[in-house]
Amino acid sequence: MDFDDYGWTALAIDGDEESDEAAKGASYTQQTGVMFVVDCGPPMFVKHEDESSHFEKCLKCIRQICQKKVITNEKDMLAVVFYGVNKSSVPDGKAIYVYQDLAQLNIQRITDLESLLEDPNSFVSEYGYSDNYDISEVLWACSNTFAKSNKSFGEKKILLFTCDDNPHKGNEALKKKAIAKATDLKSMNIDLELLALNVRDEKATFNMDLFYKDLLFLGDENSLASYPDPSEKFEDLLSTVYRKEHKRRALGRIPFKIGNNIEFSVGVYCLCRKAVIPPSVKIHSATNSEVRSQSRVFNAATGEDVMPQDIKSYQQYANKRICFDTEEATDYKKFNISGLKLKGFIKKAEVKLHLHVKPSHFIYPDESVVKGSSTLFSALLSRCAARDMVAVCHYVPRTNSNLELVYLLPQLEEKDEANNQVTPPGFHVVFCPFKEDMRDLSAVDHSASANTDQVEKCKALIEKLSFPYQTSMFENPSLQKFYSNLEAMALSKDEPEEVTDYTAPNTRKIEKKAGAELEAFSKSVFSESTKRPAPASSTAAAKKAKVDNTSIDIKQLALTDGLGKLTVADLKGFLKSENIKSKSTKKADIIQDIKSHYGV
Repeated sequence: MDFDDYGWTALAIDGDEESDEAAKGASYTQQTGVMFVVDCGPPMFVKHEDESSHFEKCLKCIRQICQKKVITNEKDMLAVVFYGVNKSSVPDGKAIYVYQDLAQLNIQRITDLESLLEDPNSFVSEYGYSDNYDISEVLWACSNTFAKSNKSFGEKKILLFTCDDNPHKGNEALKKKAIAKATDLKSMNIDLELLALNVRDEKATFNMDLFYKDLLFLGDENSLASYPDPSEKFEDLLSTVYRKEHKRRALGRIPFKIGNNIEFSVGVYCLCRKAVIPPSVKIHSATNSEVRSQSRVFNAATGEDVMPQDIKSYQQYANKRICFDTEEATDYKKFNISGLKLKGFIKKAEVKLHLHVKPSHFIYPDESVVKGSSTLFSALLSRCAARDMVAVCHYVPRTNSNLELVYLLPQLEEKDEANNQVTPPGFHVVFCPFKEDMRDLSAVDHSASANTDQVEKCKALIEKLSFPYQTSMFENPSLQKFYSNLEAMALSKDEPEEVTDYTAPNTRKIEKKAGAELEAFSKSVFSESTKRPAPASSTAAAKKAKVDNTSIDIKQLALTDGLGKLTVADLKGFLKSENIKSKSTKKADIIQDIKSHYGV
C-alpha cells in the first residue's frame, strides 16, 4: 500500500475547526493560485446528446468553482486562459489568450463567464480557431503569470481542460519541449493537472499513453494507475475539479508512539464539521464602512477598568473559592507533549461506536517529519483491518489541549468504477467517553414491549423503506437557500435559483412503496383495545394548560404586581367575566386596565 500521493486531500479541511481545541493556533495566511486552461479546438464545441458541448461544460465548471470560492476562499487568485484560438495576448506565444488574468474574484469576472455561457457561438466568431499552438508555450505562459505576481502562494495549480489526447501528433520535438516545460513546472512547485474529457469518437477513447502520460507523471507509474477516467458528464467533471483544486491542509502533524522505541509521524485531518451561515459584518448605515465593537472588564463595585494582568479566575469547591491565574489554569491541563500513544487493541465487535463525544478526526502518514512513516502506518492499518481489531490510544492533539481517549478505526481505500477514490486509507480517530461522561438511564421505564406480530410487521415496513444512504445525497436546505439568495443579490439576478429540500420525506412515494405495510403496522400497534393518541393541536393556545380563573385571586395579584405571571388569554377571560372594557390587546395595557379597575 503506497501512501505517497493518493489524491485524497479533498477530504482535508479549508481552515480550523472552530469547536475543536486541536485547531486553535493554526493559521493559514498564504493564498492559492489556480489557472484554468481550456482547449478551444473544434472538437470542444461539438454538441452532444445533452445539447451542450465540452467547452460549455468547462465554463460551467469554472463558473461554479468561482461562485464557491467567493463564499469560501475569496482571497484565492484565479485565472482563465484559452489556447487554440486565433488571438494572442501573450508575447511570443501563438494562439494563447489570457481571458482573465491572475487576480482575486469579483462580481464582474463571474458575470463575464456567464456572458460567454449565454452565447458560446459569439466566442467562436470573436476568437476563432488555430491549430498553430505549442503546449510548452501554454505552460510557459502560465508559469510566467505566476512569476509576475507579487503574491506568496501556498499552492500553485494549473488545471488543463481538453478532449484532444494527442495535440502534437507526429511531432516529437514539440512533445519533448512540453515534457521539459512540465519538468520545470514541477521544480517550481506548480502542480499540473489534466481534466480529460471523453473523445466523441465511437472508435476511440482518451488515450493517456499518446501524450499526457509522459507530460504529467514523468515516469511515475503509481500516479498513473490511480488517475481517474476521462469525464463525460458535467457532474463527473465538477467533482474531479473539486478534488484536484481543493486544498490539502491538516489540523496538525503529531508523533505516533508504540512503546518506548517506535515512533512515526501522522497528519491529523477533519472529515466532518458543521457548516454554518457566516456571521454578518456590521457597517455604518450612513457610510457603509465597517464598524468594530470593543469590550472592557471593570470592577463592579468601583467601575474602574481592570487590566488583564490583574484578573484571576476561581472554581468553587465545598463553598470555598479556589483562585488561580491564567498560567496556572493552563498548567493544570498539561499532561504531556502532543501525540498519539498506543495503549492496546480490542476487537471491533466490542467497540460501541455510537458512544462518542464529538466528531472524529482522520490520521494519515506524514513522510515530511519522519521518513518511513508510510511503511509503519501501512503495516498497522493492514493488520488491524485484516483481523477486525481497533487500536485504543492516549491522544493529546496539541500541547495545551485536553487529554483524550480514542479508538483508531481502520479504513482501507475504495475506488469507484471511474477509478476515483471514494474513501482514503487511514484511521478514523473516534473520541470515546471517559467514565465521568456516561449517564445512568436505569430510571427510564423499559416495561413497554412489542409482541411478535408487531415486530414482524415493523420489520416488513423497514425492509420496504430501506435505501442506500450516502451523506452526499443531502444538502443543507437552509445553507443552500441562504447562498442562493446571496448570489442572486450579488449578481443582480431577477430570481434566486430554486432550492430543493431533499431532507423532506416524499410521503406520496412512501405511501406508494409501503402503504400496505404502514397500514398493517398501524393496525397491529393501535388495535381496537388500544387508544390511538390524538393529534397535537397546531395552535399555540391549545398547547397551553387552561387555567381556572375562579381559583385565582386577581385582586391580590394586582396589588402585588403578580398579574404578569398570567397569560393574555387568562387576563382577557377575567376582563370578560367582570365586564371590563379594554381598548388594547397588549398584555401591559390589559394589566393596567385591571389595576385601574381595582384602583391600584
